[in-house]
Amino acid sequence: ISGGAGAVGHNAVQLARWGGARVIATASPDAAGRVRDAGADHVFDYRDPALGEQIMEASGGRGVDRAIEVEFGQNAALLAEVMAPLGTIAAYGSGKDMTPTLPFGPFLFKALKIDITLIYILPDAAREAAIAKLHAALSDSALKPAIAARYPLADCAAAQDAVMTPGRAGAVLLDIG
Repeated sequence: ISGGAGAVGHNAVQLARWGGARVIATASPDAAGRVRDAGADHVFDYRDPALGEQIMEASGGRGVDRAIEVEFGQNAALLAEVMAPLGTIAAYGSGKDMTPTLPFGPFLFKALKIDITLIYILPDAAREAAIAKLHAALSDSALKPAIAARYPLADCAAAQDAVMTPGRAGAVLLDIG
């Protein structure tokens, strides 16, 4: 899970742990404890030049079966290195590189799958199933979403600025009531 300290990554770590996965996550060194507390077995500095080697070692040399990627373009080459054959990459975002260069050869010869899913356009049945899973995780106390800030609806521009600010530890909510 890339960006294990961010709002998406932090939730993904908790959900993966709840699902029984052994979790390898990346984060900045100052956020590593927070990511471990969320359930990650291993947390590595995403800036470390030896990151690929660390991930391969943590996976016992076989690579990662499933990845949750919040910066696909920036990390495509790393994914080609650390994914196990027939692995799946759930690409959630790529804000720093929206036109990534895909290392097609390594992806091809490992038969990697890229799964890009947007909740907003899922068919109703798939969306309802996803929501039911989230409710189950919440009911089991396995998912505890972090909230970084709340804004009144009138301050939605400031809320958007907060969403776009790096280093935020949790979601930004709008109070619309």
